[in-house]
Amino acid sequence: VALPPQPSDFIVVWNGVTFFAEVKSTKSNVGISSSLFKKQAAHKLKIHNAGGIYYFFVKRTTTGQWYRIPGHYPNLNAKWSELENFLFDIQK
Repeated sequence: VALPPQPSDFIVVWNGVTFFAEVKSTKSNVGISSSLFKKQAAHKLKIHNAGGIYYFFVKRTTTGQWYRIPGHYPNLNAKWSELENFLFDIQK
């Protein structure tokens, strides 16, 4: 039985805020590619247009670092150096 596509991997409530969270990982030493997020693009846009909050949580497997990138971030073909503001301590 095939399930219909889901808008994200998780729906999260954190500190009183609800958001959609899509989790990805990449081995790239350069940065992220929009192809990582291709399947969620339409869902993300619908959620954002309805006033919802959407994040991509991306693990850079070569360093173990996590990034929390807002779904409305305009450059999903960004280098790691461009994403430093989105570094996220997943343990908190």
